[in-house]
Amino acid sequence: MAENKDGQDKSQEPTSKRINDARKKGQVPRSRELNTMALTLLGVGTVMVLGPRFASGMHTVFVEQFSLKREDIFDT
Repeated sequence: MAENKDGQDKSQEPTSKRINDARKKGQVPRSRELNTMALTLLGVGTVMVLGPRFASGMHTVFVEQFSLKREDIFDT
């Protein structure tokens, strides 16, 4: 419930007209955690979908860049 200037709870609930007027003005209750949760789920989903492909690509890069041929080692 909302508090008035004296810090006390209001004694009655708002009327449906006040609720509708507030909605028309864009004054709707909205959780801040909703955005955080949505972005977290989107990030987790992206990692789940693209993670294996990214890991495979990184494996290929590391194998190509850090492998040495025998001829390269003993070439003088």
